[in-house]
Amino acid sequence: MLATVSGAVDRPGVYEIEVGTPIADMLAWGRVRDGVSAVLIGGYFGTWHELRAVAGLPMSAERMRRVGASPGAGVLIALPAAVCGLTETARVLGYLADQSAGQCGPCAFGLPAIAEDFAQLALGRPSGAVLERLDRRLGALPGRGACRHPDGAVRLAASALAAFAADAQAHARRMPCPAARRGAAVGGVLPIPRPRSGGPWSGGPWSGGPWSGGPWSGGPWSGGPWSGEERAEGERAEGERAEGERN
Repeated sequence: MLATVSGAVDRPGVYEIEVGTPIADMLAWGRVRDGVSAVLIGGYFGTWHELRAVAGLPMSAERMRRVGASPGAGVLIALPAAVCGLTETARVLGYLADQSAGQCGPCAFGLPAIAEDFAQLALGRPSGAVLERLDRRLGALPGRGACRHPDGAVRLAASALAAFAADAQAHARRMPCPAARRGAAVGGVLPIPRPRSGGPWSGGPWSGGPWSGGPWSGGPWSGGPWSGEERAEGERAEGERAEGERN
């Protein structure tokens, strides 16, 4: 199978591995850096885990199922010790909420609410009993959407609250972890494409600062057909085409 190894590694890339290869071996091939305490398995619909609990776990659906994980897209991301897992999860949840089709209640209302709760928690400035609110909302969404998009986002969020439980409790008491406080000097780790328009993950508390910078700013996600003049030209062409159809 093909597996993508990234994050706190010196040789990120796509590796061809045998099904059942231990996670520790995959990280070793990527030359994992010191201090990694958690990994994201399976991509953005995957799950966070403490590295010490899964280092020897084989990359196979059957074995991972025992710890509530799945190979998913074959993605393995090592979280640097200097980065807050709650902050990274909040960034991704905001992106996932903005990417829904908005055709059902869980996507139109549930995901934005969860993303906002997580943003408050990550910043250490929650409104009310944020953990209780998240527990209620995360339990209500799975299986109720028109597709599995909400389910994947909920899986990611719930796993973050479990893997970073001590940090979550501290953040909820308005005592954010040291990694969150020094995040501005580190930048984001999980890659997120830049939005085509403003949204909950491009504005508010996540615009500017560490979430918009890091190794993924100014890279392949910042160019393409949605950058600068090319985007404006595309929008003008689309408007002219629509006007022609109406006439």
